[in-house]
Amino acid sequence: MKGIWKAMFPVIVMATAVMLYVVGALPIQLFENPQTITELKPQLNYNVISACCPTLYEGVETDQVSLDVKEGYIRLEHTILYPCCAEFSVVLDEKSLEQGVIVIKEKNVGEICRCICQYVIDIQVGPLSKGKYLIQIWGVEFQDQEPFLRWTGEAFIGSEKVCKDMCGDGICQEVVCMAVGCPCPETPDTCPIDCKKG
Repeated sequence: MKGIWKAMFPVIVMATAVMLYVVGALPIQLFENPQTITELKPQLNYNVISACCPTLYEGVETDQVSLDVKEGYIRLEHTILYPCCAEFSVVLDEKSLEQGVIVIKEKNVGEICRCICQYVIDIQVGPLSKGKYLIQIWGVEFQDQEPFLRWTGEAFIGSEKVCKDMCGDGICQEVVCMAVGCPCPETPDTCPIDCKKG
């Protein structure tokens, strides 16, 4: 019996060492590449700057939006005229994001004063997977006031566009389909030739 134990001892030691190595190395590999467990979840970050001064803001548009896409992130700069004393909360609708629609909701969690201010809401969403996204900005929700669609646009993550650029054909493509080959949406800012202001 002792002879059998002596013969089996090196095998048992080797098997135990291999098992400890595999079990010990597994968590290390998982922590080295956490994206193999779960993909990065898109987040929304925002910053609000307000400028209140005694002006009638004549000739200033109610909503102005600039859009920029860089390295998987979408950046929006939303300039609006809204009553003073507001405090903005901006959230991302995660359910709509699963359908390729970025729904951004702006809410006033502050007060409303009897004057008008200009607010610049700087919004960043990402990281996003490659593809085409429809973007909607809804606002401004306040107490019993429901938000309405203030702006809509499109963004492309990746180098290839899936819509057709038809700027210059004489038709302002404001409402477009959402499929490969459809015209890209046009605004006075993105296609002033076809979409004249006023």
